[in-house]
Amino acid sequence: MSHVTLSDAIAAAQNTGTVIFTVSTGTYRKGDKVLEMMASETGGDAYSGLSDTDMPKVLAKIRRQIEQMYSVTYVPPEASKVGQFRSVELKITSDKKAKVHAPRGYYAASAQ
Repeated sequence: MSHVTLSDAIAAAQNTGTVIFTVSTGTYRKGDKVLEMMASETGGDAYSGLSDTDMPKVLAKIRRQIEQMYSVTYVPPEASKVGQFRSVELKITSDKKAKVHAPRGYYAASAQ
């Protein structure tokens, strides 16, 4: 059993800019919802109910997603308290088929 809560684990990933991709094999399990939440909150993707034959295709898809990642810099209009969570939503308006994988926000860091 973990000594870290789900929300603490997600916050730690968001705070460090970590994107989580999850893979679950077999039939649907209760833990798959947790994996889906971790992935969606950090800008990753969750894959569940996979068979052994699905794995190479899914891992190749994850590899392509990682290879196509890029960073976006954002400066908020007003100062944030250090450690305060800021929600951010990214949209692509020029390509309706494009899908954005992005964390739901970030934790404000101290001004450097």
